[in-house]
Amino acid sequence: MENSINKTRAAHLILSAVSDTLTTDASAFMECCDRHDNLTAAVIAAFADLDYREQRVISMRLGFDARAGFAPAPVCRYREIATAFELTCDATASKIFRRACRKIAASIMGAA
Repeated sequence: MENSINKTRAAHLILSAVSDTLTTDASAFMECCDRHDNLTAAVIAAFADLDYREQRVISMRLGFDARAGFAPAPVCRYREIATAFELTCDATASKIFRRACRKIAASIMGAA
């Protein structure tokens, strides 16, 4: 039961981040989300399709641990994420995060 609550929470955080990242296309994305029967499953499946680094960056930035059943975890700033992955700067971590959000949006919109 707790795992499904954590998945629902993580899906909500991901959807919110994707919507914020898309800005101008956010309304089309949210309209597409309304057509899904099980939106949480679609979001988690799209998240699972990301590569390991993209998954970790999203989970670190949004505050959940996918490796521990989507349990809540501390929210990390881009600087902390950049340090964890030995990236050159926080902007690189931000780019990875935004690119992963766009991939999730494309996956969800393509599955509708």
